[in-house]
Amino acid sequence: MLEIIINPASKSGKGIRIWNKVEALLKQQKIAYSAHFTKCKEDATLLASDLTAHLTASITLVVLGGDGTLNDVIQGIQNPEQVLIGYIPTGSSNDFARSLGIQKKMKVNLEHIISSTQTKSFDVGLCEANGVARKFLVSSGLGFDAAVCVKVNKSKIKNMLNHIGLGKLSYLSIALLEIAFAKKGHIAITLDDTNTIHLDHCLFMAAMNQKYEGGGFLFCPDANPNDGRLDIIAVSNISTPKALSILPTAFFGKHTKFQGIHIYQASKIKVESEFPLYFHTDGESENTTTQLDFSIVSYQLKFLY
Repeated sequence: MLEIIINPASKSGKGIRIWNKVEALLKQQKIAYSAHFTKCKEDATLLASDLTAHLTASITLVVLGGDGTLNDVIQGIQNPEQVLIGYIPTGSSNDFARSLGIQKKMKVNLEHIISSTQTKSFDVGLCEANGVARKFLVSSGLGFDAAVCVKVNKSKIKNMLNHIGLGKLSYLSIALLEIAFAKKGHIAITLDDTNTIHLDHCLFMAAMNQKYEGGGFLFCPDANPNDGRLDIIAVSNISTPKALSILPTAFFGKHTKFQGIHIYQASKIKVESEFPLYFHTDGESENTTTQLDFSIVSYQLKFLY
């Protein structure tokens, strides 16, 4: 039995059409399933909690949606040792799917979920800000990248590009505009309670559990999502023209060689900013903060691939 959480509004409304194709294949192959639809952001968390709260046996929980839907689901998962997760990505950025190596073809992904016994276990990051803790699978960050996420999620450009299959370009187009107007200030990054790094005119920092974020930017090429550590990227003291010239190289992980790009690793990170900045978890945010605390939770999540 597959328990499937579906975000019909993902990919600017294409999620429901993708689900209709998935359902037809499930019926064709006589696969037992139960479908659960989200109507608002909180639904995915509540559904995941209800489905995993009182398990007497293992469960296969399938998520059909984007990185944001998957992020909402992991907030609600209980008894993680008994939960096996399948993922059918239907979002714009699909950074987690990219890191997992999931193919774009929906039919292939579904076949893996139905028949594959291969699993990957991933660390789960935790971001604490403004008295609220939220888990993440891909990344969580402060500054420019979070501002891009906020504006992309409100953008008409995103919807337009989603309709022609080029949704990830919305991140690049808005990122190029945002760099010119982003607020830059001093931040302090404390690694594992021992080493504090001070960076001036910081454009952004991100704690990365996976290699990619923002629709395919290879910000932390060496990130290992099951080593119990987060990779941190921070960008400081870089002029706007230089930042604009460097950004496209991040699609290939070549940005790390430039001065002003800082990469660190730690299991516990505290970040303090001189003024409030937008922050995000897996690309979801509309809030600002002056302090973030990052860590790794005590369990991993298992994914089919």
